[in-house]
Amino acid sequence: MAGPLPSILERLSRVVESHVPLQVLDAASKAIAAEVDADSCSIFLMEPGQPGLHLRSGFGHLALSDALKGATLVVASDALHRMRPTRAENPPDSLLAVPMVLRGQPLGAIVAHAPAHSFSDEQERTLCAIAAHMVGIVESARFIEAVDNESAPEVHPRIEAVPSGDLAGELVLQGTPASPGIAIGAAVFRRAFPRELAHRDLASRGKEPERQRVRDGFEKTRNDIVKLQAAATSDLGEDQALIFSSHLMLLNDPLLLARIDQGVEQDKTAPGAIEAAIDELEGRLRGVHDPYIQERVEDLEDLCSRILGHVMESKWPSPLLAQVVVSPRIAPSLVMEMKTHGAAGIVAEAGGTTSHGALLARSLGVPAVTGIPGRDAIGSGRRRPDRRRHHRVRRRQA
Repeated sequence: MAGPLPSILERLSRVVESHVPLQVLDAASKAIAAEVDADSCSIFLMEPGQPGLHLRSGFGHLALSDALKGATLVVASDALHRMRPTRAENPPDSLLAVPMVLRGQPLGAIVAHAPAHSFSDEQERTLCAIAAHMVGIVESARFIEAVDNESAPEVHPRIEAVPSGDLAGELVLQGTPASPGIAIGAAVFRRAFPRELAHRDLASRGKEPERQRVRDGFEKTRNDIVKLQAAATSDLGEDQALIFSSHLMLLNDPLLLARIDQGVEQDKTAPGAIEAAIDELEGRLRGVHDPYIQERVEDLEDLCSRILGHVMESKWPSPLLAQVVVSPRIAPSLVMEMKTHGAAGIVAEAGGTTSHGALLARSLGVPAVTGIPGRDAIGSGRRRPDRRRHHRVRRRQA
């Protein structure tokens, strides 16, 4: 497995980068079939609120006989039920199914079909490794589906919390542990790109110049994400690096691109059109009745911040040093920046422990605490004049 696996992981990464979201699973199934020498590869997924497995993509699946199509579903269901690889030998056809599991819950199964040979143990191990890798791609694809869903958004009121402790002395903030560890250092504020600046760019330069600004911003952002993914690959491996797959899929999302173009057509500036489109998609995401999907809003905010920074040619803030970063959310790109520059830890106002940023922080060993609204109190200056502006963050034990 050590030989072929890096090749398929690289190919899957390129699939995510170069295809629109609706094509990603189809392209992935084709790449998987080639890797395990299969004539067809079918990806079955569990659908929320629906029983059983449903075919989501299938390279070569349509060429199968009705009997073989039924057999692929049976072996996929069996593999997911048993939570282990399952084979179905019916000479001259051979089927191999491996389960996909997300956070301990069944997600789906991949089924490879070969009419002329049985699958080897090595091919089974390779397909199992690929299935583990595919979980992140499937998760990102479903996130894009949730973003593009036409359901009406819900409005969630902002909840402010008052930090505990004597504000005149040492400030103690209670939060939820997102990544274990202890971080000591000066607090430094690192927020997303100030989106209110987009409203200052009021005068359209013309439809085509604004479209070019959008294209340039997207291209520079794509280059940023590819570099971050490469850094994550170096530190964590290719399977973990696909945590940025949702960012790359969003950059190829036809709905997002169409909404931005509509804004430009309505004489909005590039920043105004981008922010309006992202705001609409964020509203849809918050309307999804799935807390895990809602946590993906940080991916949209992270992406919007980076695009606007490039479109408005903003200077990026100075590099982080051995500091405790205070930020609205634990953005994946921020975590990679912190790891690169040696920042001590992160305190976030919002976001859950299963967010992409939190998962990345745990993988990289970056201490993180989330769920601390009222972070502005940290910089309020309401403390004794003779105290140093350092802050201690206590992690509530899980």
